[in-house]
Amino acid sequence: MLPNGRAVLGGFLIAASGVGLFAAYQQAHAAPVDKFVVATHPLAPGDVIERADLGLAPAELPPEMAGQLTDDWRSLVGKETTAAVGQNQLLSPASVVEPGNIDGPARRVSLELSRASALDGDLESGAVVDVLSSTEGDSEATVVAKRSRVLAVNADSTGDLGQLGSLVVTIEVADERALAAIVGASASGKMTLAAPTPGPATSTNSGSGHG
Repeated sequence: MLPNGRAVLGGFLIAASGVGLFAAYQQAHAAPVDKFVVATHPLAPGDVIERADLGLAPAELPPEMAGQLTDDWRSLVGKETTAAVGQNQLLSPASVVEPGNIDGPARRVSLELSRASALDGDLESGAVVDVLSSTEGDSEATVVAKRSRVLAVNADSTGDLGQLGSLVVTIEVADERALAAIVGASASGKMTLAAPTPGPATSTNSGSGHG
């Protein structure tokens, strides 16, 4: 006895449903298809990135994080790192700068800061930071200098990097105007350094390959 049209249609829908479930299962268990630029070996702050420093690694990331990264290694070659980068660490375009991006005659200035105001002492020569100023009773801080290069970090006589003391951080700023803004803000308020957040390290060793 031949099946009627309703039975055939029902069988087709069941088969189609099974195919859809299998496709969903495959998608849920498939390896990440998106690839992002990673460092093939550790990089120090201020290093100029070369092609051999970069690779591509697959990673499954939330959209908001993936949007801050790139798969275009060409856009990063020739740029300077603003912080230390670990092997297989994802590289964000926001964490690199053009070499010698400080225009005009640069100025040096030293700031005495608490550990909490200096990234808990986690600063290296060559790192790029923003300088913020705030006053007591004010709920908002003001950025007084952007993209300033750290030249040196030293402990003063009240403590060291391993204790609760203050640090003397010497930075290079773009020009006389930025220098005046920092000195004026330092005299009237509290200074804080901020730095770009380094990307996370990937969990795969495939980042060491070139794309």
